[in-house]
Amino acid sequence: MRTNHTNSNLGPTALAPTTTGRRGFAGATAFACALLGACDGDLASVGPLVTDPVDPDAASLAAVGPDMAYATGFAACPKERQIAVVPPGDCVDRNGPLGTWKATQVFAEETLPLAGAGTPPPPLAGYCQFTWDPGPPAEPPHLEYLTGLAEGGLASDCEVVWGQGDVLTEALAGDLRDAHLDHLDAPHFIAPGTRVPVTVAVIDSAPNAFVDARSDHGESVGQTIRSVACPEPGQCPALIRYDLALPRFGVHNVDWTRGGNYGSQRELAQAIFGSVRRWKSAGASGHLVLNISLGFEPKLFGGTSSVATMPAPARAVYHALQYAACENVLTIVAAGNATGDACQTGPMAPAIWANHPAPSSVACQSFGVANSTSSSAYPLLHAVSGIGRDNRPLGGTRPGGRPRLAAPAFLAVGGTDTDPTTPLTGTSLAAASVSGVAALAWSYEPGLTAGLLGDRLYDEAVEILPETNAQFGSSDPIHRVTACSTLAACTGSACPTVVCDAELPDLGALATTSLLTIKALRAAGSVDGISAQAVTSATDCTDVCGDPLDTFTDANGAATACDHDEVAGLHRYTSPQPEWPACPACFLSADASIAYLALGERFAGNTVDGVSLELESGAETQRFVLGPLSLATDRVTEVALPHDELLESPRRATLHITFANGSTQSNEIPIY
Repeated sequence: MRTNHTNSNLGPTALAPTTTGRRGFAGATAFACALLGACDGDLASVGPLVTDPVDPDAASLAAVGPDMAYATGFAACPKERQIAVVPPGDCVDRNGPLGTWKATQVFAEETLPLAGAGTPPPPLAGYCQFTWDPGPPAEPPHLEYLTGLAEGGLASDCEVVWGQGDVLTEALAGDLRDAHLDHLDAPHFIAPGTRVPVTVAVIDSAPNAFVDARSDHGESVGQTIRSVACPEPGQCPALIRYDLALPRFGVHNVDWTRGGNYGSQRELAQAIFGSVRRWKSAGASGHLVLNISLGFEPKLFGGTSSVATMPAPARAVYHALQYAACENVLTIVAAGNATGDACQTGPMAPAIWANHPAPSSVACQSFGVANSTSSSAYPLLHAVSGIGRDNRPLGGTRPGGRPRLAAPAFLAVGGTDTDPTTPLTGTSLAAASVSGVAALAWSYEPGLTAGLLGDRLYDEAVEILPETNAQFGSSDPIHRVTACSTLAACTGSACPTVVCDAELPDLGALATTSLLTIKALRAAGSVDGISAQAVTSATDCTDVCGDPLDTFTDANGAATACDHDEVAGLHRYTSPQPEWPACPACFLSADASIAYLALGERFAGNTVDGVSLELESGAETQRFVLGPLSLATDRVTEVALPHDELLESPRRATLHITFANGSTQSNEIPIY
């Protein structure tokens, strides 16, 4: 799935001071970019935005990328595609003198992503999509022809749902994968026991595992699940299946063959329903886990209100999840990452519904599921946040967005020794880790219901110390899911005998491996050296959402303002979980005051305009301005930082890279 790229090294360039702030405020420009879903190109080649601050729905985009032609007038909530809930038999065309609204059942089997799904149950049968078909001359959509549908939650089908080998990655991926599994406490088997098949459906960007998908996010999630669910040697009964929920790319382009980077709410609902139905039609062997490492902003696109008052597209997603619960499916959802906009608070949807109860067995009868084991004593789904190797929340954690389940999600790697996935950081990988643990546990104890297994994941997890309570939907302490403790609670003759460590990864060993890798690359002539001279310090200021931001004073004493618009045009209200890192295996040696940088393969050939390294230690923050480094995929740039100016014992390091096309990428890097 991955293609190796190389990039010529142009040699070190001069350092440049900065006058920009640490985080960008997502105002009208960011709102547009968020809605458009075109700010995350396949190679992060997205240009500046042109927006109308009065009407975000009419915001326009100026973007040039491999999958995006230069375009304007792209509304993420297209008025020509509306969804409502209608009475039985009322999903019919609406005609007017200037055009026709063509009607299609959202959950109809004839819809491409639902082939083989069968007739929808009554709670889903009423969802109807109306697509505008103007008569000559072309007319804009006439919503007045859709009278009487407001009570059915009539709303646009918003395209706001998002899903994420250089020399360092190739050298370090195996060790990073082992560290991720150690943090998850992968079990040591004394007696492996007997397993039955469990299916994990990855609702994401990959149509299946055998195509060259436009976005590798889905396959990376799936391969991480496989690494967790298949820890013992031999054939693994965990079946990883891919169901496409993100078929869109560029400006309203849809590709059901290779997929895309984002999708609409309708397409997410269809993927959930279709995945469960196809699993059922195949004989429903074993159990099904749904992994949903994607989301949308509920405050903007529905999800915070009662189900009855949600816009129809968001309500369709909710009802599809209810149907899954009725079929005894366990749903694991990423809580969501912050992309730099300080106004992004709380969980994304569907994760926000972790505080909603699953439907009762009686309610499931309306979905056509008799004798369901679903119970309102259990949650509808399980949201997962990400933690680093020190058990602290990731730097990209959304304020107020931590559920009661957490899992390792820092530089997570899946795949095999010969074909590892790109190291990724974010709640996508936290959810994938928990899905893998769930599949592992269910395969040994198939008598558990989805509700009981969800309780098992939490009850047998390790409490994060000092005790921290969940931030939405629960006041329970946050627990770190571990694979071994979950398995150790198994009862029955088929259960394995395991030994658990529950220890954090050995950072000393990772540091040694990383530095030995650099030594080998230096001997091969693949390391370039450069010294950093410009350093900035930070003081606090506050943005309009009330969250703290930093304003930096550069090495010459010139203070910046809180530049909210620094990268505002490139932050979104919806985002892949996580984004693709531009420097996936980079790291900082704090003892030596050296940063080791290599461009990720997805960014090969992109010209770097600026690089800065931001360090945090408690309340202190500083930024080193490294300038337009000639970063490459086949070489490592060794940046010597001024040792006497480095923060003492920095806790977090974040690398910011700006490309010549105007796009930006930021990702945390480990400190050894």
